[in-house]
Amino acid sequence: MKPKLLIVDDQEPIRKLLRDMFSDEFDCFEAGGVTDALLKFEALDPHVTITDLAMGSANSGLLLIQGIRKINPDAGIILISGTLTKEVMEDAILEGAFAVVEKPFSNSDLYNVVSDCLQQFAKMA
Repeated sequence: MKPKLLIVDDQEPIRKLLRDMFSDEFDCFEAGGVTDALLKFEALDPHVTITDLAMGSANSGLLLIQGIRKINPDAGIILISGTLTKEVMEDAILEGAFAVVEKPFSNSDLYNVVSDCLQQFAKMA
């Protein structure tokens, strides 16, 4: 049985790129926004969640991290963004993100971050 990956981004092409990138190693699930992502997270309990920072509102990804932490304080969460600032990176880590990855990212870099996240949080499960 493959681990579960929840991909959250309001841009379908980004979700497709990530799904294609990880579908050999993970059962991939997608959400286009915070509300849908929280519902899917609660139903699926994914091993790793990748979320964009800005989906409709500027920091909706941070809101998603907060919501996920209320459901599962030990969830593995990776934030991706094309508009990173030092403040956002610090906020994401304080809210509980495992890592913050800047767009555009290399596939190998993101893959390594996801693998590390899975290893760390699989030990907690």
